[in-house]
Amino acid sequence: GLLKSENLQPKFKIQCRADLLLKEDTIDDLVAAGLDEVWIGAESGSQKILDAMDKGTTVQQIYAATKLMKAKGVKVCFFLQYGYLSETAEDIDLTLKMVQQLMPYNIGISVSYPLPNTGFYEKVKAQLQAKQNWTDSHDLAMMYKGTFSPEFYRHLHRHTHFVFRHKASFTDLKKILSAKQINAKEIKSAIKYPYLLVAEKWSYKKLKSLQKKLTTAFDHIAHQYDDAFTWSPIGMLQRKLVWNFLQSSLVDNKPLQILELNCGTGEDAVWLATHGHKVWATDISEEMIKVAQHKAILNNVEELVQPSAMNIMESVKKMDGKKFDLLFSNFGGINCLAPNELAVWMQEQLPALLNPGGKMIAVIMPRFCIWESLYFLSKFRFRKAFRRLSKRPVVGKLSTDSSVNTWYFSPKWIKKHLPEVMVITAIKPIGFFIPPSYLNNFFYRRKKFLQLLEKWENSIGYKKVAAGFSDHYLIEIQLMPK
Repeated sequence: GLLKSENLQPKFKIQCRADLLLKEDTIDDLVAAGLDEVWIGAESGSQKILDAMDKGTTVQQIYAATKLMKAKGVKVCFFLQYGYLSETAEDIDLTLKMVQQLMPYNIGISVSYPLPNTGFYEKVKAQLQAKQNWTDSHDLAMMYKGTFSPEFYRHLHRHTHFVFRHKASFTDLKKILSAKQINAKEIKSAIKYPYLLVAEKWSYKKLKSLQKKLTTAFDHIAHQYDDAFTWSPIGMLQRKLVWNFLQSSLVDNKPLQILELNCGTGEDAVWLATHGHKVWATDISEEMIKVAQHKAILNNVEELVQPSAMNIMESVKKMDGKKFDLLFSNFGGINCLAPNELAVWMQEQLPALLNPGGKMIAVIMPRFCIWESLYFLSKFRFRKAFRRLSKRPVVGKLSTDSSVNTWYFSPKWIKKHLPEVMVITAIKPIGFFIPPSYLNNFFYRRKKFLQLLEKWENSIGYKKVAAGFSDHYLIEIQLMPK
């Protein structure tokens, strides 16, 4: 009433949740009072990510609130957030699509920050190192391991702005061409259209290149992997231990529906198929998948092996509700996930992929390996001798020009992060006496010694203590029947 009586019309801006902006009676009062600009914590165009953040809002509410505020003449701006746990390329695309469709007045972009005393913080605090709070960082500095590299997220920030400005420039250009009322700001924006068109296309190409960096790393070694590991003396001995366990575990002779994660060149998928099981063999590397397809054809099991390129974090979405009797991952495929990613995947996706009573069998690299420590100590490479104990990822060389980040997980860590509906039913060392594969050259001419080590390996059976000191360990986890 005072504003009206004094004929005052101040302009102000606010920050507000999308769901609250849909309370039209409140908004009408704010608009009447001079509301000029509102910043919405939109964060993401993916409902999956909003739910994971526990935002309590929906993508539908963001769309509805934006349209309502625009209709009332209010400038709508978005806070966007990238890099939250389990975010995939598809989730990012949904956010970019939301920006293009709703065209806010302005955008602000950051990566996700783990705030103390939140569930998010607890999941990633082991990775935070010296940076324990967002005040120690800045808007584009990842404080933990996201789905993609820090370089990817820095470029994603730039790409999002190119997408936003390109669309705004195109809109202003259409206004000029239609001879509608325009102003100097819109003319200036429209002039930039050719530059922004080229810039967005260049930016998109670079973004996809950064996204495929990990895939390319495995592509480089796909056609040499079998010779270097699969068919090497040590590789064959370690795989034999895994296959022996599978034969004893899958004893009911019933054909199973199996999802294999990080199948590599398909050696295990083909073996499972020759035993009558149907296998969906997945890997992040398209070149690995091509090798797996070729193997299936050569072994006449192409009808039982369905290879496809897929990231583990996308497994539930890509499988589209399909459930399996067994999830299988051999020789460190799980170790390509950061701790926060693996914890989220086990809690949210693993149970959703299994039939009641279904199992997951994974072969994982633990946080300590006696062979590895002795090997590097003998070469006076003390840092590498205990590298598995690091909380940071260990960079593993795949070839002269490619590498991959690797994390290590103890059986105790796996048990701690399992959902309540799952129970560990077996743990077996793989490579306590049998050495790591990078010692193939040393043992190539010492086959009798390797045979003796195999004998000792078989003698330790399922000793859990040995599992934590081996090159790998096999863990069997079962979803409890309803």
